[in-house]
Formats: sequence, C-alpha cells, structure tokens
Amino acid sequence: MTQYTGELPNYEDFMPESQNAQDEALLVKFYIKPMLDKTQSQVSGRPVHKDTEYIDIRVPGSRDSVARPARDTDRARFPRHYAAFKQRIEAPVEGTPLAEWPVISRSVVEDMSYMGIKTVEALAAVSDSNTQNYMGLALLKRQAGEWLAIAENEAPVAKLTAELEERDARIDAQAKTIEDLSKRLAAVENAAAEPSSPSTTVSEVADGSDGAEAMAASEGLEAPPRRRRRVTG
Repeated sequence: MTQYTGELPNYEDFMPESQNAQDEALLVKFYIKPMLDKTQSQVSGRPVHKDTEYIDIRVPGSRDSVARPARDTDRARFPRHYAAFKQRIEAPVEGTPLAEWPVISRSVVEDMSYMGIKTVEALAAVSDSNTQNYMGLALLKRQAGEWLAIAENEAPVAKLTAELEERDARIDAQAKTIEDLSKRLAAVENAAAEPSSPSTTVSEVADGSDGAEAMAASEGLEAPPRRRRRVTG
C-alpha cells in the first residue's frame, strides 16, 4: 500500500494514473448524519430532519480531516468504501428525531431506538398492541400524537413568523444599502462644491503678462512685450 504523508490531498491535484494509489492511503468513512430540513420544518411547524450521507476523509497520522455531505464524485472516487457502507446501512429516517423531542430523556431515546422507534412520528404510529411491550409506551404514543397535532396547527403561524423575519432582514439590508449610497452621494456632492485652486499665480495676475500673451495668441496677434517688475529691497 502506498504511504502518504502531508496535507490532505485534493481530488483535482492528482493525475489519473496516480490518483487511485494516493486514495488508497486515505482513511475514508461514509456515514449517516441527520440534517435539518428547513423547508419541511417550516411547513410542519417542528424540526424535521432527513438522514444524509456524509463522508469523512483523513490522512493516516494526521489529526485533520474533511467531514461534509457526500457528493456523487466522492461515491465514484471511493467505490469500495461506499459499497461497504451501503451493505450495513439502515433504511433512511425522516421526521423529528426523538433526541430533539423535549418530552423524553436520553435514556428513553435509547430504549426507543432499540425497539426501532427513532422519530416522534414513528412513536405516534406504534400500534396499540405493541404499546404493551414497554412500560409507559402507550402514554408516550399519546403524547407524541398530541405534540404532532399541536405542531401541525401552529405550522402556519411558524411559517408566517419565519417569512416576516426574512422580510425584516431584507428590509434592514436594503435600508443599510440606501444609507451607504446616501453617504457616498453626499461625499461626491461636497467634493464638487469645494472651490478649485486658481491656476494663475498671484504675480502673473499682478502684471497681466501671461494673460496678455494668451489673448494675443488667440487673436493671431503679436504679444506685447513682457513688463519687468522692479524689485526694491
């Protein structure tokens, strides 16, 4: 196996003939991580998560790693790792994780997970006959159903609140932009209003020699002789 040391390599940095050998030296792991679905959360009025495939890439001996949602290029780049991951993966879970539900403790979350119940929606859908398999499960099922019903009724209000907050944020951004433009415009206007420095010196204005020469030249005439100023001291 090829030994690799140094910074985490980049996919684009490898030539095709050396890429596979470099990749074999990496420690690659695909895994599932719940990701908040903001759109569905607003619609449902409660936090809704979707299981998302992530990838973790690290170099042996290094503490640094790259952990992010997996892309199609990652799946094509590490087909062996991805195939092993898919063989032991569970069915994707969608809904509100029990760990996000404030009604129950962490230990109850673990108990529910052991029975295959990982979301509030799944808990509310447990059959009445199966509620007898765990003490208090019938009560938890009823609480889950009530919580979902309340969240559904409050969903329009939550959605409206989110839309208003987004609108206010846009208004604030627009107001700041207008304020910045006003300041810039005022600065330009002030600069234009300042008197410009005269191009003719005081001595030239005093004897008028340069002005006379310029006027004569414009009329095609011979310029008058320049007068010499007497300097006394």
